Amino acid sequence: MNYSEPLSNQIYRFVLALGFGIIMGVVYELFVGIRVIITEKKGAIIFQDLLFGAVFSVVSFFFMLVYNEGAVRLNLIVAQFAGLWVFHLTFGARFVCALRKFKKCFSFKRKKHKNL
Repeated sequence: MNYSEPLSNQIYRFVLALGFGIIMGVVYELFVGIRVIITEKKGAIIFQDLLFGAVFSVVSFFFMLVYNEGAVRLNLIVAQFAGLWVFHLTFGARFVCALRKFKKCFSFKRKKHKNL
């Protein structure tokens, strides 16, 4: 490993990490979509967030192993979280809002009728 690598390589890896974060943002929104459709109970939220954290950690480890020769650098971790955060605030918020409207539109509840 070379500690004085060119700036272009560092920028390239930063952009790759940003893209990886966006991809993981898509995965997170799929987790949230499943949660919205099935249930929004507190236990399910905690379980899915822990499951996503474990998946994100493992996949991030392999990303660092493949694209950064196993070296963990703070700027790449920040780029991953920035990509995840940007996707969540832009497309993710709209996706979840649309899913909640869709669920509300198609959830049929029986109304109680009074017998006359």
